[in-house]
Amino acid sequence: MSESSAALLCRRRAPRIIAQEDLELRRRGLDEPACVTHGPALEVLQHWSRALELTFVVASFEEATARMGLRVVADLVREMARIDAFITTVTRLDVRTVFEDNREQMKAIAAGFVPPPLDAPAEPNMERVVAAAKSLLDNCPIAALEQSGAVHGLEEQAHRCRLAFDGLTALVARNSQPLQSAVAAAGQAYAEGRLSIDEVAAVLGSTVPDTVALLEEQGFRRSVAGLRLNAEKRAERLQAIREERLARAGTTTARPEWVAREVIASQRIEDIDARPWLRP
Repeated sequence: MSESSAALLCRRRAPRIIAQEDLELRRRGLDEPACVTHGPALEVLQHWSRALELTFVVASFEEATARMGLRVVADLVREMARIDAFITTVTRLDVRTVFEDNREQMKAIAAGFVPPPLDAPAEPNMERVVAAAKSLLDNCPIAALEQSGAVHGLEEQAHRCRLAFDGLTALVARNSQPLQSAVAAAGQAYAEGRLSIDEVAAVLGSTVPDTVALLEEQGFRRSVAGLRLNAEKRAERLQAIREERLARAGTTTARPEWVAREVIASQRIEDIDARPWLRP
């Protein structure tokens, strides 16, 4: 990201960028599943993947400035490398490519823009960013987009939509005050072994892998004592494993929950984000 792009975003433009994407998609009727299903598939998917990725990047920029406690434009210029690293880690997107894909939109927003002085305020307004991002997510017919991708052989475009949609959903969750309280309460209960990861995921309205990633990012981890099964639970697990093995009668099977379990283990052991491999 260039310094001029950062300066542009810091001037309270991030909520505006997101809101304009939301309004444009609705103006085109692309928030309606029927329009997604019967419209030109590639064009529709490209519109949504572009909008979701741009929103994810600009929202992540605001999140980075909030977490780093940056207050003025000079702070942004000084910490540009750290901001870029944060955005790349959170979004797993190439920021320059995202801006290039949205060059017309960025050009229109930047029209008449005068770079602010280095002592100009640059504090983020996460409340407005979260509200704008949530509106876009609420209007996104993600199931219809994935179905369209599968029908028309455009799985890669649909996959891009899904990854940005899920990432943006997680960003909104961890920056929403009511959910922050829920994460804190459920995370503490999980760390103490009072709630299972499935129960926490249900409370937060998230998938299990995304919930694990969110809890660990917030510092909620179970100790070895918290992970150890008591005699009763161990006997139940062993009996379930035995029954499943006998039922298979030597054949190989796979279940979504087993795949999710392996992904979570990979995340913890290898310190990588393996969640994209869970997506259809």
